[in-house]
Amino acid sequence: MKFPGALSLIALALHGAAASAAGPEVRSGAYVVHYAALVSTRFTAEIARQYGITRQANHGVLIINVQRDGSAPGKSEPVAATATGSATSLMGDRQNLQLHSAPQSGTQDLLAGFEMINSEYLRFDVDVIPQGSSTPIHV
Repeated sequence: MKFPGALSLIALALHGAAASAAGPEVRSGAYVVHYAALVSTRFTAEIARQYGITRQANHGVLIINVQRDGSAPGKSEPVAATATGSATSLMGDRQNLQLHSAPQSGTQDLLAGFEMINSEYLRFDVDVIPQGSSTPIHV
């Protein structure tokens, strides 16, 4: 089953949340970076398989999507991007994130898996570079 639209995975992951359907965002110039970090068990087995996500209680997924403001107000378009970053626990344990395009998703989403212990708090430091730009956007 395919889910069209650039924010499909993020919207699906945050379905029912009180916040906006796209989740948190960072704006920089004409770009908007949407992001979400979730425990991988929130995804159905079918969605996890489609996006190459490992479903385990100690495994999370960081999802990043970049949009560029469109020609009309309220209109935006997905933009390919690259990103590098890390996740750090409150104890200082750091994991480098391997951000990659979502396989066969039909979107511009970037995904990274990470490990966690007992739903620990993690701080994510990520720099996103939209295609056509040389300036990183810090998330």
